[in-house]
Amino acid sequence: MREQMVQYSRQFPSAPSSVGQARRFLVWALDRTGSSADASVPTLVLSELATNAVEYGGGPSIRTTIKVSESRIVVEVEDDNPAEPQTRADDPGCEETAGRGLRIVDHLANRWGWTSEDESKTVWAEFDILGARFAPNGVDPVPVSGDGAAHSTGRGPPH
Repeated sequence: MREQMVQYSRQFPSAPSSVGQARRFLVWALDRTGSSADASVPTLVLSELATNAVEYGGGPSIRTTIKVSESRIVVEVEDDNPAEPQTRADDPGCEETAGRGLRIVDHLANRWGWTSEDESKTVWAEFDILGARFAPNGVDPVPVSGDGAAHSTGRGPPH
């Protein structure tokens, strides 16, 4: 049996100021659901996903969706660019100001990936909750089913 997830979604202009609005939206959604989970890790990852959507999405807006259950939080950001998100192949180096976003997502999320439509893409990240803390990357205390995203990092689909 699948656990129930509460979902909130909001559209923001494709502008740098929307990244902070998306972070506040996540904190609001967690508060609204009564979740006692620490929001710092999903907030950082949402920042990275929203920044990428604003930077590379190519459209007038981005859509942020937050899904919350007792054991998981999923953050999703949709933009108007159907192209696969690109992880920088080389190390950006200490002086570079960009190029680390998806590496951070990969390191902090238990699972992440993307789905593409004809004219849009949604990048998602999922976090397992152990009490009020997040499970370390690679620890999966909740069974994961085999359905979900069309593209994944190999650590499982979103639920």
